[in-house]
Amino acid sequence: MVRFQAINFWPATGHRDRPWRDEPEIDAWLKSARRVEELYSEALRSVDLTGPVSTLRLHSFPADDGAATIRAEVWVDRPDGWEFCGVSVPPAVAALSGRARGRLVFEVIDAALTELAPRRDWPPEVLAEAREYVRARDLRFTWSSPWKASPSRALQARAFFQLADDGYGRVVIEIRDRTTEALVARSPEAVAYSTLAGFKRAARTFRWVDGAVELVPYIDSLGQAVGHLRWGPDDGVTPLVLVDDGESAASEPALPIEVVRTGEPSDSPSIVVLGGGPTNEVPDAYLDALHACLLVIQDSHLDWWSDADRQQLEITYSFGDAPEVPVTRRTKDKLIARIHRDPKTLRAASDHVRLARADAIALLNAAGDKMRLGPPLTSEADCVPQIACRRVLPQSRRIDALRCPTHRRHGSVGAFV
Repeated sequence: MVRFQAINFWPATGHRDRPWRDEPEIDAWLKSARRVEELYSEALRSVDLTGPVSTLRLHSFPADDGAATIRAEVWVDRPDGWEFCGVSVPPAVAALSGRARGRLVFEVIDAALTELAPRRDWPPEVLAEAREYVRARDLRFTWSSPWKASPSRALQARAFFQLADDGYGRVVIEIRDRTTEALVARSPEAVAYSTLAGFKRAARTFRWVDGAVELVPYIDSLGQAVGHLRWGPDDGVTPLVLVDDGESAASEPALPIEVVRTGEPSDSPSIVVLGGGPTNEVPDAYLDALHACLLVIQDSHLDWWSDADRQQLEITYSFGDAPEVPVTRRTKDKLIARIHRDPKTLRAASDHVRLARADAIALLNAAGDKMRLGPPLTSEADCVPQIACRRVLPQSRRIDALRCPTHRRHGSVGAFV
């Protein structure tokens, strides 16, 4: 058991000068979620919760056409790497104020944790303590560096950070009298990176130089530094503006939230395709073909799987630097089977459709060997007889959007901080 202490929306961040996702509602939702997930993670670190994993990861995708409800699908079976929740976001979310979206993000996180609580033996009063921690801070995430004394010891200064509704931080320098603690100066704000870890990287550049304070406000996860902020005790006090869109969330219509529990042990054989990622460097032709193959497997191979001694076959895929062989792992209630491909191999391939078929067949052969079922397929044609690139499949959009990433390099919190 480990300390449960983090909330992550995926993708966790994006470029400041362009959308994080193509869909306006998902782009706005993820950016508003940034401050709430950081604050809720801070709340979880302040209480004592343990579980099989340390993180709840939430993947967001567009709601079905015409839907007006936010749908949170919480997986309650034993997690593999992190707790998982898929969130269906309707178009109306894009038109809400940042505060209203933040409130909905908070409610989705709280609903997912409440659903998981009885299955992880989390005391309700501990969850309530974390919930009130977030509410008491009005869904705003702020962080300050320690006060640093001036060379004369008469003054001290700090960097004050907050997360804005565009998903990125803002930072100001504050200077006060060391004895009376009266504020002496405050700088205008500068743009900071989008995570607490980014705030701490910037704070490490904070120093007194020739009677003033200097700071590099923005340092991303790759170490790229942007900007320079300098302010002295005689430079004036700029008013502090707490991040807020200036609108009252209470006056806006509340969108209903539907919570769906899934992943419980099945009483009958089932094959479930969770999806995978990260898919940034994966050709569309390969993804489309792979989705088609996996849907055929999900729909037409239950007779073969019914002879296994586990009820569920759970299929995922991942892309990155790892051996390109199918991986299987048996748990108490299911067999987890994963396809893995290196993006460099995919870029060099001449026939992505054929490669996807071969990967699907290899996965099933590995699952059959693990469960002593024998191979279900004998040729590529048995997998998907005909497939067209960009074929519209009813579930492929959902599979791709959920992107249940299983490659550990991309799955760790440190990968995107």
